[in-house]
Amino acid sequence: MVPILFISALCLFAPLVFVNQAHAYIDPATGSMVIQAVIAVVAAASVTIGICWKRVRLFLSNLFGRKKDE
Repeated sequence: MVPILFISALCLFAPLVFVNQAHAYIDPATGSMVIQAVIAVVAAASVTIGICWKRVRLFLSNLFGRKKDE
């Protein structure tokens, strides 16, 4: 079953990989989609850091903080 699936996927995607010339262009909407994706990644990262800020602060204080002699 797996070799048949692999061979069929290879036959389907091989012409797409080995194309000499694409004769295609990137329209203006593609650029705005890329900008939106970058903004979404930055927003998701900032929200994740904001939610986990207590853990990050604790980790950094343990990493760089001074240890008290007991």
